[in-house]
Amino acid sequence: MGAAGPQGPAGPPGAVLYLDGGAVLTQVLDVRPQLIGYTTFTSNGALGGRTSANARCGTEFPGTHLCNTTEFLNARSGLPLSAMAAWLDNSSGTIDPSPSSPCNNFSVGSGTQYSAVFALPTGFWSSNTTGTPNCGSVLPLACCTSPAPVRLRGYTAFTSTGALGGRTAANGRCSTEFPGAHVCNTTEFLLARSTLPLGAVAAWLDNSSGTTDPSPSSPCNNFSVGSGTQYSAVFALPTGFWSSNTTGTPNCGSTLPLACCD
Repeated sequence: MGAAGPQGPAGPPGAVLYLDGGAVLTQVLDVRPQLIGYTTFTSNGALGGRTSANARCGTEFPGTHLCNTTEFLNARSGLPLSAMAAWLDNSSGTIDPSPSSPCNNFSVGSGTQYSAVFALPTGFWSSNTTGTPNCGSVLPLACCTSPAPVRLRGYTAFTSTGALGGRTAANGRCSTEFPGAHVCNTTEFLLARSTLPLGAVAAWLDNSSGTTDPSPSSPCNNFSVGSGTQYSAVFALPTGFWSSNTTGTPNCGSTLPLACCD
């Protein structure tokens, strides 16, 4: 038998599927959100916040998070839903989570005071403040995977008021404890879909420009003010939500860790 001829360049990776027909694992095809399943766990809208909702999905389907409305549609799933509906998160019109979550950030489990957002067995989604389902309905969660451009690495052991010495110094604090990381901005914090618990009342965030880009302005006058309510403070909350504040607490005088992303 003669010697084999020279080989050409390798082609693109083929589609590798789980034996049960689940998520595609290739870089080529894993660019669309995948609806992995619906939880056996059920609850009313008081899911304990966005972080807890993501963790419920991750417990039953490792690596998943609560689907938002755009992800649910983009998944083009054929998975049947046997319940009347399933919980979804809000989106910002893309696969990004919205700054607001249903049922008052999944803290309300009764009545029709807040809008509920849910997947329907038809493959459509809807929101409701009247009728059923609503925040008092007991439903499973719809769980998705999506390309993850951002990761929440953790919260620093270091704590400080808002006088962090500027954006560069704040990023350096994150990189010291989590090499290669920087202070998460508000959009990155949501995109990370983290299930990491936050043991403090809040954690410092940077502002965003509506994408993962940092905003031209930083909280607490570019992290130079460490007292009072003269400047807006921007921070992550244990619920997985974020907020800004010029009155009340936390504020620029609060002593908090930093939320760090890469």
